[in-house]
Amino acid sequence: MTAVLYGAPDVVWYEPGAISVATSGLIALTTGASVLFAILDDGAPARNNVQEKGANFDTMERKAASEDREQASSMRSNSVSGRARLVFLKKLNVHPEKCRAVQFSPEKLPSRERVALLLEPSTVKVIDYPTMEVIWNEEFPSTAPIKAIRFLNDRPQCLALGFASADLIVVNLANKKVQKSGRLLVKNVQEELQDMDVSNGQAVLGCSKGTAAVVDLHTWKVLVKCKVSGQIRAVKWNPTGDVAAVMAVGEKGPLFISDTSQQANSYIVPLCGKATRVPYTDKALQSVSVCWIEDKIVVSVPSGTLCFGKFKGKNTKLEPIHQELLSKSICALCPVAPNIVLTSGIDRVLALWDLTAERQTLLRCHAGLAGFVYNMAFHPAGTGVLGIATGNGSVLLAKTDQGTLEQVGKHLQLRSRVYSIAWHPTNEMQLAVGTQDGEVLVFDVSPHKTNVSRFRTNKRVGVGSIVFASLPLVSEWPLLLATDGTHAYFSKEKEEVLRKFNSMVPGIENHKIGCVSHVPQKNLILFGTYQGKLIALDSSSLRIAAETRIEKHAVTGLCSRFGDGQPSQPVEPKYRITDHSCTAFCWNPYDENVFAIGGNKGEVKLWNLRSGSLQRVFHGVAGNKTILAMCWSPIAENRVYLGTNGNTLYQLDMDECEDKESTNCSTEVDLIAHKIASTRSGSAKSSKKASLFSSSSNSENIPKAEALEDLLVLLSCEENGNFSPLKNKPHMGFFHTDLIQNTLTNEAEQHCVKMNNDLALQVLLTGGNIRETVEFAKERKQLDQKLVTLSVFVSKEYFDETVSALIDQNKESDILSVLPLMVATGRTEELLQLLCARNFHKEAAAVGLTTLTRDHPAVKNVYTSWASRYIEAAQYERAARCYLAAEEKEKVVDVLTLYHDAGSASTAAICAKRFGLPSELLLLKAVRNLLASVESLPWLSRLAEEFKVTALDGLSTLAQAVRSFYQNTKPSEELSGEPFLVPVESLDKLIKPCLPLFTQDDLEFVNKLLEGVPLIRTTDELQMLIVLEIAASLISNGAISEEAKVRISQRVAQFDSGKCMHFVMAMLYKASPNE
Repeated sequence: MTAVLYGAPDVVWYEPGAISVATSGLIALTTGASVLFAILDDGAPARNNVQEKGANFDTMERKAASEDREQASSMRSNSVSGRARLVFLKKLNVHPEKCRAVQFSPEKLPSRERVALLLEPSTVKVIDYPTMEVIWNEEFPSTAPIKAIRFLNDRPQCLALGFASADLIVVNLANKKVQKSGRLLVKNVQEELQDMDVSNGQAVLGCSKGTAAVVDLHTWKVLVKCKVSGQIRAVKWNPTGDVAAVMAVGEKGPLFISDTSQQANSYIVPLCGKATRVPYTDKALQSVSVCWIEDKIVVSVPSGTLCFGKFKGKNTKLEPIHQELLSKSICALCPVAPNIVLTSGIDRVLALWDLTAERQTLLRCHAGLAGFVYNMAFHPAGTGVLGIATGNGSVLLAKTDQGTLEQVGKHLQLRSRVYSIAWHPTNEMQLAVGTQDGEVLVFDVSPHKTNVSRFRTNKRVGVGSIVFASLPLVSEWPLLLATDGTHAYFSKEKEEVLRKFNSMVPGIENHKIGCVSHVPQKNLILFGTYQGKLIALDSSSLRIAAETRIEKHAVTGLCSRFGDGQPSQPVEPKYRITDHSCTAFCWNPYDENVFAIGGNKGEVKLWNLRSGSLQRVFHGVAGNKTILAMCWSPIAENRVYLGTNGNTLYQLDMDECEDKESTNCSTEVDLIAHKIASTRSGSAKSSKKASLFSSSSNSENIPKAEALEDLLVLLSCEENGNFSPLKNKPHMGFFHTDLIQNTLTNEAEQHCVKMNNDLALQVLLTGGNIRETVEFAKERKQLDQKLVTLSVFVSKEYFDETVSALIDQNKESDILSVLPLMVATGRTEELLQLLCARNFHKEAAAVGLTTLTRDHPAVKNVYTSWASRYIEAAQYERAARCYLAAEEKEKVVDVLTLYHDAGSASTAAICAKRFGLPSELLLLKAVRNLLASVESLPWLSRLAEEFKVTALDGLSTLAQAVRSFYQNTKPSEELSGEPFLVPVESLDKLIKPCLPLFTQDDLEFVNKLLEGVPLIRTTDELQMLIVLEIAASLISNGAISEEAKVRISQRVAQFDSGKCMHFVMAMLYKASPNE
């Protein structure tokens, strides 16, 4: 049987949020189907519980909140320290709808705040906080979606609604009537309104095709209309309402519109190039925002960077704040206190920023709102260890063999989201993860191992899928395969950049690869594409073996099960499940016909592939969260683990469900906790420490009859003196000396199978035999510093032997951990070779210089290896520095000549002279390059002083005169019809002062320069040739001869008469007597 599952999620994970702040300091934030109300706390004790409320506004609990207002007002008036944090007061649940925008009214009401909510698709609700009383509720047609809502500051009871069609409606909440309406006429009918802001009776509108306009809300006249090249995402008035800032995706910087009442004045303030880069190819993820803090402006760009500066009109300078967030695209900015800005990312990451004049820094980041569990993978050896990739940048390992989740450790904490995870198939201690920044990290999960290998793609795009696979044509070892939604990549030893499959697999370059899977038993690699295709690649020949027909959904996940048959060409879909939200799926490892599907409402469905029917449904086993990852346990037949979009993991025990459609059979696990803790009721934790002998402890539960039999066997053994009948009963080993060592060894092996190496060694040490414990660790390559220390108590010789074993164990994987041991044991030369092979040249140089002499051959080899590394990176000046330290003088000169600039050529000539090497040709090459360079004076003076050549000073002055004459006679664009500009002073007079700078002895040197002039390619090289021709003529004739002028004219004509003929015309020009 051959079957492949692939699915297309129907949920957009990244949703823009909104932030609004009331005059009292109350903050409202939208997070999908919820609205959070919070205040800013400067560190004083406050309530931080979030109260859950239902979706029915009318039946919500009503209670006064005067103390909330007073507390918020006092906090806003005080200065906010670096301990500032958000304190959540209430959570409003609007499920199943989603809240797209929130806006507080500027109207001052007693003991309450009025807030407007925009619910998807076109429903507007106005409520009073904290009573949650609905003031106005209106549902508009879905064909007219609303994009923005704003209260008018000059009419606080009026709410402005901006529709996608660029229609504006002003609603008076006092009488619930539409007061006025108008429309912005745009040339392109497909252009939609994206954002809107109102101030002082004027509205600034931003549209999808780059149109920005200012409309008078009293007369409904368009006062200003501007156009930018990108898609406008955010607009904002300054506090005084006379300057509007507009941010567009793909634009160089924000657009400012001012003086709207009299004469329009608009201009763009450019940002630095790095700040304007776009990290996402999907336009829906490219988000920008803008806000004002008094007279200062803050903008966010698609890369997630904030830019900040004081507004000074066209002289405004916005400097980026170089501090990264987990969120790579900020969609909302809002000042919540003096110089404090709250930001919200497209993945709901909240951050507080301190933007005072003295410092601009990140105060606090609330990453919990974006704590997605993106991927999970079980250890391939069946140990029950589950690797978890999370959205807050952590990689967790959890034990599942005890029936509940217990955290082994947090092995990585990154500054970007972790999208994918995969175990190495043969090296079972290696785990690979793919990150949001386009990196793949491979690290060892063994205790005390800190080495991490990093691979990256050329594009800094998230790696959504990774797997280890065998490619015999590339390497005999399993390689790492990765996809980023555009290309498929594979790793290569000792290379940090992942290579593309395009050059190796014909026909794959036209596909956008979204996911990858490996089928080792069939030598197949499966690729899912965003065009809806499934491609099967033969890993032995690297040729496409089969592919699906085109589907209408992108393939974003793969899960396969193969029998004896071969895939057909083309692959035909057998079943289509269209009535279910498929966001995650997995096969049942115990039944090849059963697979599970998870959706966006926390439900799981079991399907039978043979019958094509729904077998079982589990409703709400993940709450109301979306299931993003699923793994069927390899050690428990009826257990499935579910990763969600709420920083939680669920353990679904299907055998505990009473009926076919069940809900109460799952255990929720909070991944934010320091240790993973189960929340199933009735499972209180015991304060008792777990036993080191877990396997033998389980044997204590044997039946009474068997225990009595064990007692009789032990009695017989005591009488006979032969305890061999008890060797197969580990729990009986604690009752005699001859049995205990075998019991300890068995227990240690059990711990090793479960990856508890520390416990295994502790078990062996309870026997008191240090030598046997060390030998046990040697066999499994698990030696550490503690065991090396204990080996001292055996003997000095055994200590030296253990140190040597630890070095041999770690020198390939973690050389830095054994660096001091290798130095102390006299293995310095071997250490230097290993450090250089791993590109730790600085460490190697430090060790070599402190333990050996600089002229030692091993130290010279360090610098030679370092130089080779720099040559590979095309950093030749640094390579020359290393060769100089290694006393390789000829290589210093050779490597500098790899550069083609004048400075490097001059340096090579000076080095050759000081080393006593032939330097004449290098000097001539350097002088020619300098004469063709604009900044030649300092280097020519240095060469003249070094080589005692007097002609160089004259050539430098002459070159400046020729360049000046060339520029002064070059016609401008306005005079394109003129052949040249009439020189103020003829060339003969201009260069006459240069004649005393030369002597007859300089003629030979100038002729050598002329003889070796290479083929002229640029205008600067042509000017260099002209300088040499003039210099030779000056020295020989005392002026420019006619023969020299003819040669110059011929050279100019050979090069490009259109560009440089003006020089010849001006050179030959002679003023008439009347002039």
